[in-house]
Amino acid sequence: MKNMNRTFSWKHQKFTLIELLVVIAVIAILAGMLLPALNKARDRARSISCLARQRQCTTGILLYMDDFNGMIALQLMANTSQMGWGAIYSDARSTWPTYPQLAQGYIAVGKTAEITRCPSAGFNITNWALYSFGTPGGYGGVQIVPTAYWLSIAGPNCFINAKKVAMPERQFILSDSISSDGKLQSVGIWGTTSTQQSVHFRHNKRANTAFIDGHAEAISDKQFAANNDAVGAPNFAYGFADDMTSVAL
Repeated sequence: MKNMNRTFSWKHQKFTLIELLVVIAVIAILAGMLLPALNKARDRARSISCLARQRQCTTGILLYMDDFNGMIALQLMANTSQMGWGAIYSDARSTWPTYPQLAQGYIAVGKTAEITRCPSAGFNITNWALYSFGTPGGYGGVQIVPTAYWLSIAGPNCFINAKKVAMPERQFILSDSISSDGKLQSVGIWGTTSTQQSVHFRHNKRANTAFIDGHAEAISDKQFAANNDAVGAPNFAYGFADDMTSVAL
């Protein structure tokens, strides 16, 4: 009977403070080991989602290009407003009912237009048409593609004439972007100075980028610079690292 009581009493002993601290310390160590791997996996998943969105948007842009004799619209005027690619190619007709040049219906954007943006970037749902993946120049009218296939009609209406592009596999049409002031994705990439909105190497020092030949990939600043040297893009000189420091291209 005494043995039974002793056994019963032993089973109901509580953890000491030291034992609890040891358990907490072990959990903290394990969490410290696992969190970097989990963060890396999360970032990788976002990068994959970003690339998939770019490919889908690029498909819509290239369908427009086929229908409009090789023209890729970067910016069109709606009354007195400069509108970028998100407004041009989307199916959001109710947003711009009086402007037939906008909302051409080539990209289904849904209510929040997530498809036009990188999931790792800051979102602005109320003005997504200006805070989406960046095109070369376009919104704002700053030319960063060769004059040989840059077309400006009636001033601010800007296009790329894809028929004249010497190496479509090297000329980007969409890329991860950011504005230096608002820290949001920017629909136009300028990058002529170290503070202007430009390409953003946010995915492990790479920027997801789609090209006129239809392919999309994550490229480094060196690859970006090499591609643009190959096509002779004027003025394009700077991008941003993930921490928003300037990167010379």
